[in-house]
Order: sequence, then structure tokens, then C-alpha cells
Amino acid sequence: WEIYYENGKIKIKGLTTNAVHELLEIANVTELSLAFDLSMNVSFTYVTNGIAYLRFYDATTQQFATIVLNNCRSPRLAYDDYREMQSNISDVICAYINKLTLKLCYRMSRDRFTIEYPLADVQENARLIRVGMTKGLRLQFKMSLI
Repeated sequence: WEIYYENGKIKIKGLTTNAVHELLEIANVTELSLAFDLSMNVSFTYVTNGIAYLRFYDATTQQFATIVLNNCRSPRLAYDDYREMQSNISDVICAYINKLTLKLCYRMSRDRFTIEYPLADVQENARLIRVGMTKGLRLQFKMSLI
């Protein structure tokens, strides 16, 4: 799947089927990230007017919810472990840089993305490019300096 912004709408497209689904209509989106959980519930982050948001399926309320990611730069999503034997402890991970503390942080779906976990100090001009599972079964964070 691919997430993109076109004509004021956030859309996803299946790479093998080319099926397009509109997720949200909103102005001035500058960044996007996408992940699915094992039930294929979509989660996505977007940045508009310098504010980061996370939209996800909340299994507790069985509805989609949107939260503001305060002081967040370059939010990125990943599903942490697709192995079937790990399905009861796997999560959608939302990683980002906290602009105030200058830390690489993450939140996870099991906490309904409400708890911020700091991982490492970063430079002021650091930007998170990508997060994902490696062949060594560890999450890896790709960063750059802007």
C-alpha cells in the first residue's frame, strides 16, 4: 500500500490492485506515514500547518480516533512484528522526534498511543525518515540531518 496526498485528500492505493481509497479530506498536508495492524485496520499520521496528527482504529471504542502529537516532528509509523507467533504482543509503532526535548520517541497501539517513550537524544536538526523491522527482528530508525 502507498499513502499520498492529492487535491486536498489523503488517499491510499494498493500497489498490486491500484485500488484507491480516500481516507480524509484536509488542507495543507506536508507529511504522511501509513501502517496496518494484523486486522488490516489502517493507521496514518499527517502533518498540516506544522501540527502532527495520528489517526488510528481504537479497538477499545471500536471506532477511529484522531489525536494531536504535540511537539512532534517527522512522525513515522510501522507495524513492529508480523510473525504469527507474536500477534498477541505486536503493535503499530508511532515514532517521531520530540521538538522540545530533542529526543527520538515512540508511542504504541497497545497504549492507545497515549504514552510517550523516549529512546535517544538527537540533534536539533535531526529528522526521522523511516522506521521498520529488520531481518534481525529489531526496529530500526533511519534518520537524517536537515
